[in-house]
Amino acid sequence: FSIIFLVEPFHDLRLGGFMKECLMEFVGTFFLVLVIALTGNAIAIGLTFASLIYLGGNVTEGYYNPAVTLVMWLRGKINFSDMFKYMFWQVVGAFSAAAIYFAIEGQRYYPVPMPMFLWKSLIIETVFTFLLCSVLYMVVKGEYFKGSFIYGFVIGLTLTAIIFAGTKVSGGCYNPAVAFGSMIFDHFKKGTALKEYYQLYLIGPFLGAILAAMFTKYMED
Repeated sequence: FSIIFLVEPFHDLRLGGFMKECLMEFVGTFFLVLVIALTGNAIAIGLTFASLIYLGGNVTEGYYNPAVTLVMWLRGKINFSDMFKYMFWQVVGAFSAAAIYFAIEGQRYYPVPMPMFLWKSLIIETVFTFLLCSVLYMVVKGEYFKGSFIYGFVIGLTLTAIIFAGTKVSGGCYNPAVAFGSMIFDHFKKGTALKEYYQLYLIGPFLGAILAAMFTKYMED
């Protein structure tokens, strides 16, 4: 009875469809970044990403990544306004996760590439973001996995593999929200990560996303 009493005031709470989508992108990105910061473990990150895709699949299809969101816009699956709002809430989710991580651990999280090999990091971020976006788009929007529940694990395993492959060079980010949300928090704490690395984590993932949009379109034509 007490549980019903506590829940009852929220029974009629309604959010508009688009507000639900923004909230889902915020929540999903928040937990993804929090797991990244707390564990740094590719398997844990991949499993979390897979779980979050199932969580948000019937709301936004679980993007949680501005690069993926860009692909969906370039392929005409969402409009420009939706793309911008999704990206905004993804970055806010990442920022919030970085703040919670700081409150828990007393230190800041943000991805860090090998400083002497930034051009190699750019290549890694580009090619593996291309792979992630291509797999995600073809699995979510393609015909092969329609009606199948395995798609989340396929995407999660892809993320796990490319984190293992690229972390030692680029930090294995492949997600501008992860980078910018955490680096903006670092900037508020007088850090310099945003100034030093924003170009890498902006150009690489978005270039990979553009290439993925071109590739998937060619494959479907």
